[in-house]
Amino acid sequence: MGTVSAASPITLDAEVIENEISSNEAAIFKLNINNNNYFSGQFLLSAPLTNWDVTFSDYIIYIPPRSSTSVDLRAAPPMDSVEGTYALYIKAQSTENSDISNFDYVHVIIDEIVTESFSDVSISEEVMDGWMIDTYSFTIENTGTLIYSGKHIDYFSELEYLLLDSLNDRSVEDYGKDKKVSWEYSLDPNESVTISYSVSYIPVLISGMLLSAALFAFLYFYLNRFNLTKSAQRGKETIRVKLSVLNKTNSEQANIRIEDFVPKPFKLVKNFGTVVPSQIISTKSGTRLIWKFETFAPQEERMLSYELKSEIHVIGKLQLPQAKLLQRKGKQVLSKVFSGKIKIIGR
Repeated sequence: MGTVSAASPITLDAEVIENEISSNEAAIFKLNINNNNYFSGQFLLSAPLTNWDVTFSDYIIYIPPRSSTSVDLRAAPPMDSVEGTYALYIKAQSTENSDISNFDYVHVIIDEIVTESFSDVSISEEVMDGWMIDTYSFTIENTGTLIYSGKHIDYFSELEYLLLDSLNDRSVEDYGKDKKVSWEYSLDPNESVTISYSVSYIPVLISGMLLSAALFAFLYFYLNRFNLTKSAQRGKETIRVKLSVLNKTNSEQANIRIEDFVPKPFKLVKNFGTVVPSQIISTKSGTRLIWKFETFAPQEERMLSYELKSEIHVIGKLQLPQAKLLQRKGKQVLSKVFSGKIKIIGR
């Protein structure tokens, strides 16, 4: 390419090897430096006026008098380059006399812009440790230009794994005494996925409560020595109340006391069945009935009954309180059973 006058002490001439490139390539030239002096010289090669990456196979060269030397020149464009033709300023200067120098331009054509492919992801997380529920959420976004495949991994104890809840597909494998759980994903560029899961101890609490209730029911209905039921039947003028007392054991039971209460506005009608109460106590809020039994034979059942009527016309529902059975041995309570409440429907 264009050389300066032969009278110059030094001249440059660039021979094109490859100057039509893509934006991710480098142009290549053979640079000839001619020493036109009658004495030898040492010269420095540079490209001071460009932001291209310009390299020489030799930066400092020694040239005998009236001789020439060739070096390889490589020029790579910046990443933000666009298509077009570029002129690069190349300079040669004597290291001994700065007045001895010359320059030339090499021309490079960028005919294609190539975007480099790269792999990159960003991950944001949100973790909340609660009293009964621990929740986890991870959002993975592919910020690169290539498909990104990966997996999110967490470790759980056997109990935590049983309580694990996640809508995302996952795989699990044993990891010592723990469980290794993996959520795999594959993301296109600019695609994201959210992996959410939680460990809730509420089912354990509910199971414990249900187990306790079942145990209580078992102890109450199956291990209690007595069964006490209360029922009511409406007659023409009165209401007959019946108490059924059953010794569920195969042994004789002693010192049994049964209590019931007739609340106002009901009034006791002393029309008892086969067993008259041991005590009848009147109070401001109603009448208290007490039956006392020294013994109950094995599997024996006794029926107690009385009648009552209302002092006012009953409209809607009125509730009769529970009857109670109490068995003592000295100050020790051996059995304490309630019958349950019943409702009287007016008419």
